[in-house]
Formats: sequence, C-alpha cells, structure tokens
Amino acid sequence: MQAGSVYDLQTDYALAVNYAHNTRLLFDSSDLALTTAISGTFTLAPRPAMQDAITKDNTARSGMVFGEVAELEAVLAIAERFEQIVNSAAVID
Repeated sequence: MQAGSVYDLQTDYALAVNYAHNTRLLFDSSDLALTTAISGTFTLAPRPAMQDAITKDNTARSGMVFGEVAELEAVLAIAERFEQIVNSAAVID
C-alpha cells in the first residue's frame, strides 16, 4: 500500500493497520511497545509531567538548529491536534 497524501494516512484505517504491521515486522522491540498501538489510545502529545524536561531539551537543541527555531508551544499544539485526529478517526474493518 502507498499513501497518496498525508490526509490518506490520517483517514485510511486499513493503511494505518498495514503500516503498524510492517513497523512491527521491521522494528519489533519491547521498548517500542508496538503491540499496544491500538486506534483510540495513541499518545503523541507530551503529558504535563514531561513539560519541564521537554522545555529544557528544546532550549538545548535550539543551538543545533540552522535558521529559525519553531516555537515549542506551536509544535506541541500540532502534536496535540494530530493526537485528537488519529484517536477520533473512524475504525472501519
């Protein structure tokens, strides 16, 4: 399967399942916990307990970025929105 666009990846459940299956085949590691990747339970945005560590890491890495560094709040807002999208996607078997 090949996605035609990012929208396809966000809305095509069969494609997502296929992608997850291939990912498990290629990168199976207990550290990744890929068997727990179930639609509706994805966590993409960091939880509040992680905020301080992420802010410090973002500050440290900003010196390694060429050009303008994206605002951390904007990046986190995008991650949160994408988490909402993938967890609310209709599951069609």
